[in-house]
Amino acid sequence: MHAMQLINSDALSVLHPYIILIFFEVQVGSSMDPGNVEEELTNDSLGDMSDYLAEYTLEGKWEKVVDMYNQFPACHTAMINDSVGTALHVAVDLDEEYVIYNLVNAIIRHSHGEKIKALEMGNDRGDTPLHVAASRGFAKICKLIVGTKEERIYLVSRKNNNGETPLFGAAIDWKKQAFAYLSHVSRHSATLQDLVRDNGDTILHCAIAREYFGMFLIPVFCSCYIIGHYIY
Repeated sequence: MHAMQLINSDALSVLHPYIILIFFEVQVGSSMDPGNVEEELTNDSLGDMSDYLAEYTLEGKWEKVVDMYNQFPACHTAMINDSVGTALHVAVDLDEEYVIYNLVNAIIRHSHGEKIKALEMGNDRGDTPLHVAASRGFAKICKLIVGTKEERIYLVSRKNNNGETPLFGAAIDWKKQAFAYLSHVSRHSATLQDLVRDNGDTILHCAIAREYFGMFLIPVFCSCYIIGHYIY
């Protein structure tokens, strides 16, 4: 029986997206032989490679995912699907710190040039892995992505589809440690563009709308910068 016939629409509506994806990947990928993945991928298309990567990612087989990142650079930018993004996005969302360390290292090892496309990949919301880490409050993971020497600091200014930077996302989701880290590496000198989304809402607008009245804990430079801009 086809996978779609096994679950009705009502059931699908209450399942977590990852669970649904795992179910369909298992149905589609049941004929794969994981034991021979390295040999098969040598001659397989990028689509087949993405199928293996999606299966391993959604089933939490992180050792295999890391192996694929090390062996096949094309995996670095392969989307598991538009919603969740790349394997790195999923690992970040699940707080798989050790896995992220290895995935980022694999990406860097195969990268050429100052900017790394795989770390700028966005999901359907335009969120990069750093956006995900910041909005989830994972300060250590933010540091893994940005680099211990802040060599990938440019990622802090990347915007998603709503014009939100990772710094903005950490603030509106009230993730104090992630915000403090991103603010620190920005040398407390974020530009106005980093603190305002495309519709004109500032961090302060969002804090008030969400009743984050403890906003005074966020460095004063933000409010001074924003208020000064609009007053003067």
